[in-house]
Amino acid sequence: MACPKCRDGTLVRIEVEEEVIQKSSRYPVIVATKCSKGHALIAFIDANFDIRDIEPTAEAESKETTGATSVKQWLDSL
Repeated sequence: MACPKCRDGTLVRIEVEEEVIQKSSRYPVIVATKCSKGHALIAFIDANFDIRDIEPTAEAESKETTGATSVKQWLDSL
């Protein structure tokens, strides 16, 4: 998939151990990765190893909401 932060459509290579996906009790599995230009990203991978979404991580954290809290809120909304 293309990096959502790069304007030129830089492709992101995502590598994940097969066991991480197969042994997960909840889907999609969240996998941290980076594009070749260094943008920190999280990918959401389903049980069939399909990438459902890829999002940039927060660049800064506020006192009210951290990047981890944002992801948890997003997962709880599913």
